[in-house]
Amino acid sequence: MYIDFTSLEDFTGKCDVLRCNPDFQVNHEERFDFVNVNMDQNSLSFARVLYLFRCVLPSHREEDIALVRSLKASRWKPNTLWENCRLLDDVHLAEVFCTRSTHD
Repeated sequence: MYIDFTSLEDFTGKCDVLRCNPDFQVNHEERFDFVNVNMDQNSLSFARVLYLFRCVLPSHREEDIALVRSLKASRWKPNTLWENCRLLDDVHLAEVFCTRSTHD
């Protein structure tokens, strides 16, 4: 899935590719990208992309949809903390959210 966005560094249009693949490239390792999700205006939420779908609407318009697993702050603390360290845990699959891409 291609995501178009505006860079906050130089305010130019950029494009990124989201991937989710249980058998990625030659080494056959999993590749599931992480995304920022706007769930709350006051905080930044993260999620892991599980599946990508392309839906064709009756109007013949195509919409790309991502099924994601939300992440929450972890209670676990490492022995060594560093500045801006954020630890996250998977949320149970029952709390999965769907997000829609923002490109035309």
